[in-house]
Amino acid sequence: MEHATSVRVLLNANADEALPNDDATTVERVWVRTLSGGRFFVKARGWVIACGAGLGFDGVRPFDRGLVSGLLGDTGPIMSDLRIEHPAIGITGRALFTLIFFLSGITHFTGIDDYVRLMPEAIPWRTFWVLISGGVELVGAGLILTNRYPRLGAWLIVLFLVPVTITVHGFEMVTNADAQMRAIQLSFFLKGLAMTGSALLITQLGVTPRAIEGGAGGG
Repeated sequence: MEHATSVRVLLNANADEALPNDDATTVERVWVRTLSGGRFFVKARGWVIACGAGLGFDGVRPFDRGLVSGLLGDTGPIMSDLRIEHPAIGITGRALFTLIFFLSGITHFTGIDDYVRLMPEAIPWRTFWVLISGGVELVGAGLILTNRYPRLGAWLIVLFLVPVTITVHGFEMVTNADAQMRAIQLSFFLKGLAMTGSALLITQLGVTPRAIEGGAGGG
């Protein structure tokens, strides 16, 4: 770095605030504060948020919110807002959320006839759809639990939940002749909506940056 002609290294200082240009499309200058209390600004053609080894995204935490907003734009989430305070809770939450999909996905293959009977008779190729939905559940839950492409996994869960909630529980909730069964199906329908909402949140937020959860080296 010391021999680079286009790079200037500033030590013993931290980025303090970012100022965007007039139309807020890019950062114009960044104010820097030294450890001794001095303050100056830096101009550059481009900006990169870099984090120290072992800090992961948490390295952004000491920055002023205005700095991160200026660098990322107000249309996106602020990294420090997505910080997981207790990674173990995040892992536990993923396990609890995906458990039902693992169990359900397995029984889609071990109890095919039971699931076929739950589907309205008007739906063609019911056995085929039972097998496909079981596979979608298992893949989606696996991607979320292992934190590998969790957004994709959440979209697969949504893809499973929406038709099942509507065509199975929604249909039975309205057409079943037994009042008690209608109430049970209403409960299942609302549970499906709640799980769909949770999965939709994961499609937008992911679960947690791997660097935070596992230390340096996450992706």
